[in-house]
Amino acid sequence: MSTVVSLQELEGCDPGGMFGCVAAWGQRAAVADARAREALAAWAHDRPDSILIAGMGGSAISADVASEFLAGRWGVRMAVHRGPGLPAWVDARTHVVALSYSGDTGETLSAVDEALARGCPVVGLTCGGQLARRLAATGRILTLEPGWQPRAAMGEILFSLLALLAHWGAPVDPGPALAHAAAFGDALADGVRDDHPALGLARFLSASTDAWPVVVGVGGTTGALVARLRGQLAENAKCLATSTVLPEGTHNDLVSLALDRDRAAVLVAYRDPEEAAWLALQADAALAVADRPVFTVRPTHPDPLARLVEGVLIGDLASVLLAWLRRVDPSPIAPIVALKSRMQAL
Repeated sequence: MSTVVSLQELEGCDPGGMFGCVAAWGQRAAVADARAREALAAWAHDRPDSILIAGMGGSAISADVASEFLAGRWGVRMAVHRGPGLPAWVDARTHVVALSYSGDTGETLSAVDEALARGCPVVGLTCGGQLARRLAATGRILTLEPGWQPRAAMGEILFSLLALLAHWGAPVDPGPALAHAAAFGDALADGVRDDHPALGLARFLSASTDAWPVVVGVGGTTGALVARLRGQLAENAKCLATSTVLPEGTHNDLVSLALDRDRAAVLVAYRDPEEAAWLALQADAALAVADRPVFTVRPTHPDPLARLVEGVLIGDLASVLLAWLRRVDPSPIAPIVALKSRMQAL
């Protein structure tokens, strides 16, 4: 197997081991899934009327994936909430799930305080912190393995959340997705092959140094994928990007993509083999009208959840490889650390 990027080459720009986090994603997700199911076996089998999942940043993206995956498969209303407090519609019949890897995310803690005040059943997914202390009396905590940055712990958060939702009756079979994620990681044991789609994407973005990356999702569950890639490009590759999802983007963003020729842009398009025929035709036409260079990410696994995970992993790996190509360390997030320091001083 020819290898273009060896582990030794990556280590020079990756002292925090972000590549290793991507490679171990599936293995760690499987451990988290088993741990969550073991804990949930002792819990009552609630059947929620509605679910609100509160979280921010690298924790909340798992909620996006879960809610988009289940939107057409489960009749329970689900919403993802980013920010303090709670929407007015949340009442004592709403199950609130709080995602905070650290357990100290201020916005999520605010949502939990409001949920407890309204009498909502609350479950926390966390390593500890204030969230664990707030919910200690209820015992409704799924504990995550500590030691990672939140964005690097997505596998643990996502599959713990899916285990919880399955416990509540959601139609979730994690097996194919976990096996596919493990195989993805196994293939990286000696490095990254020349024909790997993540390396192709990283090279595409690296070659477009003066262009604005626009991540385009084509309907279905691609909204979470484009949000994940945009966030990973920001944190891992230190690369400013934006995103849009079709068909909504054909009603607004297409105008600037097609007409603002003063700004160079390249497109990364997430496509799904099950996208509706009319949407596929519309997407093809929109990309042609935009007339920008396009790199297409097209996960192919027959299982829908496994395809979502494949899309996440391709984007995650591409962001780390782009950091390597740009000779930046993917782990540090100095501006976020500085922001938190300023907020704590207020």
